[in-house]
Amino acid sequence: MALGGDAGTIDDGENGLPRMMVDALRDGQVVASATSGDDGRFTLTGLEPGSTRSISRRTTSRSPSAG
Repeated sequence: MALGGDAGTIDDGENGLPRMMVDALRDGQVVASATSGDDGRFTLTGLEPGSTRSISRRTTSRSPSAG
């Protein structure tokens, strides 16, 4: 349930969550990672334009050997 807006979107005047680890997933595998800044914004680099993927907020850190 979204409180005061639409789920999955940042409305005008709102900020994203600061210092959150964010992963881009393709077929369940992490293909890019970033950490949001103090304003909640983040940039994922190295992704192919138009390729299908999902974005996930990471709640715990992943070890290098984790899939």
